[in-house]
Amino acid sequence: MKRPVCRTFSSHLTYAINVLMTITSLQECVQQAHLTKPMQMAIDFLKTLDPSNPPAEGKIDIDGDTVFAFSQRYDTKEAEDVLYEAHRDYLDIQYLVSGSERMGWTPIDQLDVTQAYDQEDDFLLGKPKAEHAHTPFTAGQVMILHPSDAHAPGINLNGQSQEVRKIVLKVAIGPVA
Repeated sequence: MKRPVCRTFSSHLTYAINVLMTITSLQECVQQAHLTKPMQMAIDFLKTLDPSNPPAEGKIDIDGDTVFAFSQRYDTKEAEDVLYEAHRDYLDIQYLVSGSERMGWTPIDQLDVTQAYDQEDDFLLGKPKAEHAHTPFTAGQVMILHPSDAHAPGINLNGQSQEVRKIVLKVAIGPVA
């Protein structure tokens, strides 16, 4: 049986623990992610989804402020029109329901911040200082992004804009010192 490809990019949190941005299938996610109780809740939620009938756009409550999701629909853009984002208090677990995009990635310490951290909404924005990775992200794949992973979702794949349906789960991890 052919196993799905898992691509990872190494990065370091400020408290010096090696963390990996993970891209995998939903089926393989359980073996590749460190499953805390909140992570397990998030993965269990994804397993209940019917890709042919995704939830309506908007916020989805799973476990209060500990685990919640956003159902999104958008058209991909050119790379120069997309800012990188990063978070401190939540992991992102992104699941692509339909469509495909490129995801930009750079370590947080390689980001020129253009919008300071917004504590209420848990994000900062910026542009990469140097070379960075872009990886295809296609329907059925899951991406786990840690606070050390500055990422740019919604970039055109193969130079063409397309509609994407995505579920972005937020899993509380607490502030990173």
